[in-house]
Amino acid sequence: MPSIQELYSFLTQHWTISCAIVFTLILLLKEETGARVFAKHILTPDEANTLIQEQQALLLDIRDKNAHFQERPEKAQWVRHDELSKTPEKVIKPDQLYILFCTDGVKSTEIAQFLRQKHGFKLSSIEGGYHQWKLQKKPLNDLKATTSTYQKPKPKGDKYEQPTSA
Repeated sequence: MPSIQELYSFLTQHWTISCAIVFTLILLLKEETGARVFAKHILTPDEANTLIQEQQALLLDIRDKNAHFQERPEKAQWVRHDELSKTPEKVIKPDQLYILFCTDGVKSTEIAQFLRQKHGFKLSSIEGGYHQWKLQKKPLNDLKATTSTYQKPKPKGDKYEQPTSA
């Protein structure tokens, strides 16, 4: 086993190799810990549903508006993904936990990671997105069934008149 003096001598004689080795180890450590930290922010539909039902998180739908208004998870609020990316402070509060979802979980994961790293917001995403949520039979609001009973307000002069119940 080399002595400390021999190790010191080697490191000073080969400082470029030593620096490269230390730098590589730091990068590997950073990559490994970053992957673990990021993995905690991707939730299964069960984990997400628990947080939502316990009112510990708000659910944000970043799919297109038509998809959201046809069918969505219960308690989901629609937000334009480009608005969320460009001006997140208009949409989310720094002290609130949010769970993002898109159709398949890819875009919501990318946006959540970007906003966590850039602004420090508390964001997670649902693994597999809306598809996994629906496959695992998590609570949905089926708005296709309720839109047929909606009565659009009728114009009355300059204003709209609210429909009356029969």
